[in-house]
Amino acid sequence: SSWSWTVSVMRGCATWICGALPTVYAHRSGAPPVDFDNNAICSSPPGKPGHDGDFSSGDGSYHIALLDGDQPVCEYDATKTYTVAIFSSGGNVFKGFVLHHNAGSHTVPEGAQQHDGADCVTHSSRAEKAAISIPWTPPASGEVVFTASVVREFSTYFGGGSIATTVVEAGSAVKSECQQVATAYTSMLATSSTTTTTTTTTTTTAGTSDEVDLSGFSCRVEAGEGVEIYSVGLVNNRVKLGVSAPVDGWVAVGAAGESGMVGGDVVVGGASKDGDAVHTGAYKLTSTDLAGVTLYTDSKAMINAEIIKSGGRTYLFFERDLVTDTSTLSMSGSQKMIWAMGSGSTLSYHGSDRAVLDVDFGSCASSVDTTIATKKQVHGALMWISWGVLLPTGAAAAATGGERFKKRGPVWGPRLFKAHRALQSLGFVIALIGIIYALSEFSSDGLHGHGVIGIIIMVFATGLMLSGIFRPHPEPRTKARIAFEKFHKSIGPAMAFMGAINCCTGGWLAQDQESSLNAFSSFMIPAIVTAVAFLIAYVVGKCTGKAPTEEDAQVNVQPNTGGKLDSPDTISI
Repeated sequence: SSWSWTVSVMRGCATWICGALPTVYAHRSGAPPVDFDNNAICSSPPGKPGHDGDFSSGDGSYHIALLDGDQPVCEYDATKTYTVAIFSSGGNVFKGFVLHHNAGSHTVPEGAQQHDGADCVTHSSRAEKAAISIPWTPPASGEVVFTASVVREFSTYFGGGSIATTVVEAGSAVKSECQQVATAYTSMLATSSTTTTTTTTTTTTAGTSDEVDLSGFSCRVEAGEGVEIYSVGLVNNRVKLGVSAPVDGWVAVGAAGESGMVGGDVVVGGASKDGDAVHTGAYKLTSTDLAGVTLYTDSKAMINAEIIKSGGRTYLFFERDLVTDTSTLSMSGSQKMIWAMGSGSTLSYHGSDRAVLDVDFGSCASSVDTTIATKKQVHGALMWISWGVLLPTGAAAAATGGERFKKRGPVWGPRLFKAHRALQSLGFVIALIGIIYALSEFSSDGLHGHGVIGIIIMVFATGLMLSGIFRPHPEPRTKARIAFEKFHKSIGPAMAFMGAINCCTGGWLAQDQESSLNAFSSFMIPAIVTAVAFLIAYVVGKCTGKAPTEEDAQVNVQPNTGGKLDSPDTISI
């Protein structure tokens, strides 16, 4: 077949792509089965982590409480189910843990995993935690001892028997250390409940930003576009945050998700979906469109919110727990946060007025995270090379070649066919890489107009490639051959043009979303030029030249064609 070369190219490219894919390594989180001395971690108390040094002195204010609902108890009823909580009475967070119990059974919750030892639970993520709760079913009778080790930082961890509590069956004498833990938990709970989820709104129409008192914040970071984020130290696992933006409208700030916006949560002040200019609310972010910005009532995500408008800026202040139902913040180390702003009192698309940041409140430092923008540039470059250059040029070569590439004679006909075949094959492979890359990197954000159109175009492009590879021979002219020619010659140019146009819209969307980067304009403008040039070349190719006469064909025969101008193995399509 004349397409054996094309198949070889595609096979070679596929082999290269697969060979170039990086090896994926999965590092196990959670405590290992044994420590460096080969002692079992799942023991009472749990063994020492294989980190530097030894257990830190004391309990680090970490405790274990048995909860009936949200109330700590020291005796259990064998017919009920309880929750075992590891918490800090001093407002400290932790990254890892191992919890051991000598009786009863547990259920592994989100954020934890079963340890290799049957009586132990450990963490499933190194993210900072203010507390962890594990459902537990008690035994029929007897004392139950809970012990834990807690890792605050790599070389700071507590345990070795200092974090423990003992509970007994109902009617037995309770243990004094359990009563002390219950008192600490009740005190912490009472402190947390004294502040309820309220919204206090102040609107200032005059004055300067200097009149807004920011002296209570210990950290102030630049977030880009004139936006500032503020924080103050941790109190009872709660942090006070603030954000200000150079806009008389609304502003939002919060924890980012894995892909930026999606999976995060924010607090919005100064606008609502209903146009309330004094509204503040906590929102989950489940997609990049407005429908995915969902108001929710997690009392840990927004407490004592205040909105102030002064000197052309909008200020939002609020408190939140470090750990909410959706996200976890930290007062030390780098973490991803997001902000957005807009004018008016109705929540709407923010365009490029937003950013993903790497923020470290411990050092009061921040930097704009350009990971997503870079990935968009990679996708844009691949699609521009394919749909912006190679595929339209290959389609124009086919149009110029005319009917079965005989329009330009026995010399240029084969050359145009070979150019068409090479350009379409290479362009298709690069476009396929580009769309697979986009789906792997951006699919969690959902598919929108540009992405949906791109997939439709690629489906047709795949059909065109397959029809070209397995096309019927031109003689005799069967119904299958006629159907192939109609499909290939009508859909092909249309997809080449639509692909170039979709490159234009993709560049425009990316530029709107990432205004600080001008690389997208370098994709968008050439794609427009290519689309126009393709139209001109296609029309000119269709309207100029004439098919050679039979006499011309007899005289201008290429030696390598065997004297057959339209041999299926040379230039016929």
